[in-house]
Amino acid sequence: MNAQGELPANASDGGIAPTRMVGGTSQYGSESGDGSLIDFVELRAIVLRNKWWIAGTVLLTLILAAILTSLAVPMYRAETTLEVDSRQSNILDVEDVEAETVGRDNSEFLQTQLEILRSRASASAVAEDLGLLDNNAFLATMNVAPPSEDLEGRALADARRNKVVNTLLANQKVTLVPQSRIVGIEFTSPSGRVAASVANSYAENYIEDSLTRRFNVSRYAREFVGEQLEQARENLENSEKNLNTYARNAGIISTETNAEGQPQGSLTASTISQTNQDLIEARSDRIAAEQSWRAVQNTPALSIPAVYSNSAVSVLLRRRAELRAQLAEANARYIDSAPQVEEARSELSQIESELNSLAGEIKNSIRRGYDAAIGREQQLEEAVSGLTARQQEEQNLGVQYNILNREVATNRVLYDGLLQRFRELTASAGLTGNNITVVDEAQLPRAPYSPQPVRNMLIALVLGLILAGIVTFLREQILQRVRTPDDARRLLDLPLLAAVPKPSGVTMAEALEENLSNVSEAMSTFTSVLALSSENGFPKSMFITSGRSAEGKSSTNYAVARNLARRGSKVLVIDADMRRPNMHNLFGVKNTSGLSDVLAGQRELADTVNEGVTHHAIDFLPAGHIPPNPVDLLSTARLGEVITRAKARYDHVLIDGPPVLGLSDALIIASNVDATVFAIESGAWRPSQARDMIRRLSQNARSLVGLVLTKFDARGVGYEYYYNESEYEYRPSTD
Repeated sequence: MNAQGELPANASDGGIAPTRMVGGTSQYGSESGDGSLIDFVELRAIVLRNKWWIAGTVLLTLILAAILTSLAVPMYRAETTLEVDSRQSNILDVEDVEAETVGRDNSEFLQTQLEILRSRASASAVAEDLGLLDNNAFLATMNVAPPSEDLEGRALADARRNKVVNTLLANQKVTLVPQSRIVGIEFTSPSGRVAASVANSYAENYIEDSLTRRFNVSRYAREFVGEQLEQARENLENSEKNLNTYARNAGIISTETNAEGQPQGSLTASTISQTNQDLIEARSDRIAAEQSWRAVQNTPALSIPAVYSNSAVSVLLRRRAELRAQLAEANARYIDSAPQVEEARSELSQIESELNSLAGEIKNSIRRGYDAAIGREQQLEEAVSGLTARQQEEQNLGVQYNILNREVATNRVLYDGLLQRFRELTASAGLTGNNITVVDEAQLPRAPYSPQPVRNMLIALVLGLILAGIVTFLREQILQRVRTPDDARRLLDLPLLAAVPKPSGVTMAEALEENLSNVSEAMSTFTSVLALSSENGFPKSMFITSGRSAEGKSSTNYAVARNLARRGSKVLVIDADMRRPNMHNLFGVKNTSGLSDVLAGQRELADTVNEGVTHHAIDFLPAGHIPPNPVDLLSTARLGEVITRAKARYDHVLIDGPPVLGLSDALIIASNVDATVFAIESGAWRPSQARDMIRRLSQNARSLVGLVLTKFDARGVGYEYYYNESEYEYRPSTD
């Protein structure tokens, strides 16, 4: 044994020599020798340890899913599909600034359109289009609580709008078919009619909004051209004002324009040309008027063609003929003095008077036309004479006028070009072709799409397994225990010397009596490991303790003593647990006197030892009478003297003492022996608790060499696969 009481490397590695091997792997171990990241053996063990929790969690999840599915409100889904093309065609044959920006990146364009469809603005447009904001009917259909009844007026309208828009967004889904330009707009509702109408409304409002947005895209260009157009207009106005000011000061008035509508000639030149033309026409009119007058001057008025063709004269002539006929009829029927004759004669006289007056007026108008033609001819001759002199004067002032006129022409060309471009942008903004078309309108759903019992149960199964995994993980963390040899190696800072299985169907004493049992094999291995732990062989004195009572320390002590005695060693077993002694029951002796009497000086060691107990060469020193304060007895120097005398007389001295937890007895005993072994029951302690007890024990006893895992139940901790498969067993010889 080394000075620190520690096992050599080969002892710690080989100290868990199992009694049964499976393919070279211990039945008690779960280490993966292939270096894989996942220890499937440990994972299987965890599942088996928590199988009822896992089954219960999954079953509960399935039951909840079934209940929720049965209580779920049937939901209907309607879908409208659109084709969204980034390319556009212009209706007008003009360049469209938007056509240069759309279609640069088809993927980005489509993603932008999807986000527009998912926006609150689109949802608001649908709500207004379908009248969903007028009342709470839509919210009631969607099983959404209406706004608070305490709200009124604008606050109520805003609250309802927010709820309606949020409901539309929550139940709307916009998807893009991969490798295509087809966009699907889905809406889910407890009402199939509402689902179809909302999906179609989304499509209609999106198309309308797209047209509006494309019109707004070119607004910046129109505004920019508009600003330039305004500047050009101001320049044109200033140049025209300068030209007009000079022309006014110089007395030049320009009226003629070229093909582009720009001023080209002065008013005087234009007036001379026009006046000469008018003079020619006036002379022709005067000649024609003179001829007309000469022809009717000596002709009776009623014989003049102009009079006879006059519509008013024609009416009077017809009326006169009618009255003459009436007068002739009256004369034939009545006497000349009859009223009917007098009335007809009076009316006829009046018509003839009007006819003569009208004919004379027409003849006089011909005379007046002739006189007016003579006067107009004379006036135009005088005007031409004056304008000719004025034109000669203006020619001298036309040099600067032409310069200013050319500036006006330049500004006008620039203004007209900008004006044409502005008109083109304005027209093309609203008349570009629509790049969004409806492929399929949403139809009224025939059957609800939700709930789907099979899908829900499958989802519940998956969620149940996930939840069961979480529960299992939490249980393993919260209820973490030192269960397996691997746990002892990995979690405790002490070499594992052996793992003693839990007897199956028999008591520990019965299992120890059976030489070929698992328990006996494990105890034999434990004894061998301790014998190989140092160059001096098995420790002369060894103390086995545990965290609490009933963890198997006494049984371990008993089994080691039997194994040593079977190998020919002279062994003394001392029961140092003077609080709850138990070793005397294993050896079948009475606890009448023992260690307490020796330590108290009432008896000698040789007189108190029971020699040759059982059928093995084992001597046993019981605990004796239970003293009022065992610590006082153990703290005396007599304990060390007793152990020293026992070591001189026996090959090995094994001491069974009280547990570590809450007592200092074990610490005192451990400080007086060559080796101390800590026995820990499988699944009884959390790693932190076990480490605390080991740390406490090692601080007072440097003789602590390792630990032994007792009552290891391979099946109970999920290792029955290794327990049941390919076991090596002893069989009686049949030869």
